[in-house]
Amino acid sequence: MSLYAEFVKETVGWDTLEDEDSFTTYQIVSAGNVKQLKVIEMFIRENARGRAKWSTIMEQVTEIAKNNGCNVLAAQISTSTPLYIQQRTSHLCQKFGMEKTYEDIFQIVFSKRI
Repeated sequence: MSLYAEFVKETVGWDTLEDEDSFTTYQIVSAGNVKQLKVIEMFIRENARGRAKWSTIMEQVTEIAKNNGCNVLAAQISTSTPLYIQQRTSHLCQKFGMEKTYEDIFQIVFSKRI
């Protein structure tokens, strides 16, 4: 586990999925009969970027969600990121079958049932 992964686990309770080219932080939360895995942050090194890498990570996250009894997969996009990143990430979420389910001045959330 990297120092960053230890930090986010200790300070905000997020788990981290890492490899040599990327990291993804996520949180599993329950509310009533909904248990969701929410992707909080994702970073892929520039030379490893492309739809295939993103899809691979999202498939891994989906398996983690299923193994933890989640019935919803969600991803948040910070509105403080540059517009092109928001647009690209929104597009990828839609390609992965997710729909925009929430938006405010801080974040846009895409989700789907799993």
